[in-house]
Amino acid sequence: MEKVGWKKIKILFSDFYPSTGNSGLYVKFNTWLLDVIIKRAGIVDKIPDATNFMGVKTMLAERAAQWKNEYIQAGVLKGIAEGRAEGRTEGLADLCDTLSSILEDRFRTIPDGITANISKLDGSSLNELIRSVYRVKDMPEFVALLNTKLDAKK
Repeated sequence: MEKVGWKKIKILFSDFYPSTGNSGLYVKFNTWLLDVIIKRAGIVDKIPDATNFMGVKTMLAERAAQWKNEYIQAGVLKGIAEGRAEGRTEGLADLCDTLSSILEDRFRTIPDGITANISKLDGSSLNELIRSVYRVKDMPEFVALLNTKLDAKK
């Protein structure tokens, strides 16, 4: 379904008045506006004097700026939340890659399943493991430390 823009509705408002002499058309238009367009637009506010077209026109003129600001604010908040979530996901992936690279540098090979287990950890655990890579004497000791972190997470 195509969305009806407020600019188009405003043009209709400015061009359509009951003084056109066709009261039947006016009643049908008013009914269509209230029962179809206003509901589809998601307007749930009580429209003052909603029994006539001029009441709708007055309400829209008063509330249009407020709705615009509310929609913009909601979009901004949604964008911030999505950006933060995306940033956290990318940050964790980078920590996993860093830990895997350090393990390869230190021990030359990484046993099967270690990379998958690393990806199950949170940022704090990953940072602790990154700092511990050069303190452990061999890969089995690191794997034991990794398993401790995984067990603590459960």
